[in-house]
Amino acid sequence: MKPTTTFLLAAALLATATGCKDSFTDLTPQGTITAANFWQTADDATAASNALYTYMRDDDMFGRGFFWFINASDDMVTGHVRATAANTRNFTATGSEGDINKMYGYSYRAIRRCNEVLKNVPGMAISTSLKNRVLGEAYFMRAFSYFHIATRYGDQRAGVPIVTEANMDQNDFPRPASVVENYTMMVNDLQKAAELLPLVTTYGSTDLGRAHKDAALAYLAKTYAFWAQYDKSKWALAEQAAAAVATTGSNRALLNTGNPASDFRSVFSLDKNWSSEYIWSAVSGKQDGSILPGVLLENKGWGLYNGWGYFQPTLGLYNEFETGDVRRAATVLSFGDTFPFLGGTRRYFSTNSLTGFQFSKY
Repeated sequence: MKPTTTFLLAAALLATATGCKDSFTDLTPQGTITAANFWQTADDATAASNALYTYMRDDDMFGRGFFWFINASDDMVTGHVRATAANTRNFTATGSEGDINKMYGYSYRAIRRCNEVLKNVPGMAISTSLKNRVLGEAYFMRAFSYFHIATRYGDQRAGVPIVTEANMDQNDFPRPASVVENYTMMVNDLQKAAELLPLVTTYGSTDLGRAHKDAALAYLAKTYAFWAQYDKSKWALAEQAAAAVATTGSNRALLNTGNPASDFRSVFSLDKNWSSEYIWSAVSGKQDGSILPGVLLENKGWGLYNGWGYFQPTLGLYNEFETGDVRRAATVLSFGDTFPFLGGTRRYFSTNSLTGFQFSKY
């Protein structure tokens, strides 16, 4: 028998032997992640939790997006003529401004990811410690995302739509009657997060930047503080939550080397990124670090680096610090101040700052 004939006969026999079994066509999709083959392993749960943080570092979020709102205060001006920035400053924003219109949608995308975790992870066969951490991260990041849109787009007249794992497949999400409903949900999520999350001191170097117990308690205090503008009784709860941060057992403490100016400045340095003063920060990724330092830097960076010179501190902010306050020099650069820049030391001057100052902290 020719080899070709033998092969065809074997294939026919194989087809005959297996053709009556349903399992032959019951195949698991390969090569593409789908709802059918995800939410199975510890690696899946970890990947889902990692995805909760990716929107934080986006240019339109904490890269610079949320900072545009500081234009509405007396602390900062935009160093370029931008009608959209003026709209934010004058409280005449229409929602179409490119500077701020993406953060609302991106926040809800982040919330959707949290909801997917909260819907699917409880039923996964993974260790209890990993399950608790991932669920705690989802509760925290959902509250964190709601905090930053509810405090900007909600008030006593209406809140922002509440989307959870229970209703996320609906078509319509009406606004709640008051932002208090958002605060109520955030408090509930943050309390659950604080119960489920571990202390930051238990994290290895590769997990630093994840949500942890102290961060949940700190944002719980912050949420109560914002809620207190509508209900003064929440101030006491804010104080309780803030006090709890110091008693979790994570050895929270101020840096104290005997040099207050150096200690304060070092909190914002890379080598003290995860110091005993660290509670929470917007993390960046290896693939795209935060764009904020470049946004704040002198336009053209004195010919050495192309800063944008967008956000510039005002004289009013500078004068808020008392003379001798070590925080002022670490926060705002004034004419003649020395600062490190690209491996050297420069004396500050500006050729284009509208205020004559530059942010130094970042």
